[in-house]
Amino acid sequence: MAVFRRGRIWWYDFRFKGVRIRESTSAITRAEALQAEAIRRAELAQGKALIQAVLRILFNFAIRLRKATRNPVTRVRFFAEKNRHMRVLTTEEEGRYFKVAPQCSEMSPC
Repeated sequence: MAVFRRGRIWWYDFRFKGVRIRESTSAITRAEALQAEAIRRAELAQGKALIQAVLRILFNFAIRLRKATRNPVTRVRFFAEKNRHMRVLTTEEEGRYFKVAPQCSEMSPC
């Protein structure tokens, strides 16, 4: 797991099946960035948008090498990605929640 900061925003950089994935997490804390990275890895494991992303990268590379003149993938409309911003409870908030909802516990969710 490689998360790093650029200015105030955290980014992640990792390889998935040989493809480099480097994207902004839109997070301002390292903990949120690590969660965003885990979410993105799970999405990729499910195969979401990976093929289109790889094709776009390959065609752009081919254009730079002058093996192609245009990128047909640019006409492909990508699905809007889910907002990966996730609210995380602090330990204190979690404790207050379990006090209010005693039938719920960590081992047996509601």
